Amino acid sequence: MTKLALYKAMIPLMYLQIISFAVQAQSIIEVSESLKQNGKRYEVKGKGIGANMIFQFGGFAMTTVQDETANRSRKKKAFNPLKEVNVEKTSSFTMVSQEGAIASIKVGLTIYRKQRNNKSLVFNDEEKGSFNIENDPDILETSYHYTANILTNLDTGYWEVVFIEKVGQEVLGGKVFNGWLTNGDRTVQIAPVAKYEPSNKSSLMQLQLMVNNYFPGFELREKGEALAAVQTAAEKYKGYVWLADDLNPRDELLLAAVSTTILRESKRRQRAGD
Repeated sequence: MTKLALYKAMIPLMYLQIISFAVQAQSIIEVSESLKQNGKRYEVKGKGIGANMIFQFGGFAMTTVQDETANRSRKKKAFNPLKEVNVEKTSSFTMVSQEGAIASIKVGLTIYRKQRNNKSLVFNDEEKGSFNIENDPDILETSYHYTANILTNLDTGYWEVVFIEKVGQEVLGGKVFNGWLTNGDRTVQIAPVAKYEPSNKSSLMQLQLMVNNYFPGFELREKGEALAAVQTAAEKYKGYVWLADDLNPRDELLLAAVSTTILRESKRRQRAGD
């Protein structure tokens, strides 16, 4: 196939990609009906780039972000195709409300990846000689263990956010997720949302998020009642946060902080291509 023919063949795909971007910008995840009726949806605005991006929505905004630090370790035996990689990252940020409430969040993330390296393909060319093409490795398991400690000036104790996600060929069902927010007495479950509202059409970008194991959003529920939700949009596209109307100032600040930690981790994974 000539370069001109290849370019012509790519035009329809390029057109569909452009159209899908426009659809993605308008797509909204499907949250609980109670949250739609008795809550508000806020558009998330982001400033900056990379790990230092600042998020703002409703009456809440991030004010300070500490640079992320990382430690990496690898384990591989000679002549063994299996390789294990372990990465530990830490960061912190502060969030404030319009009323002056403050939340300090310290984040820890551990990423474990187990993969099997495939043999490279060897090609022989009479003029150029032999050359190798590396095959992509088989990802047997990737796990994300995310924790965040939250302290506020509206409470005496601290709250802990935990979510654990596993994906890969050796994971039962291909994907497992568990998440919660707790202070020891109360527990708010973090449940993934995998659907968009029926009125929205699925775009190529949405399908790409699913292929890359990204959940489009999460809902925060206590005893089955939806208190908040967050939509983690693709890079350069809008995200949203829902907050129930009857939240007290402390709970509203906590849920806003949790939503922000989820947004930050989603953006990190999209940039890293995890």
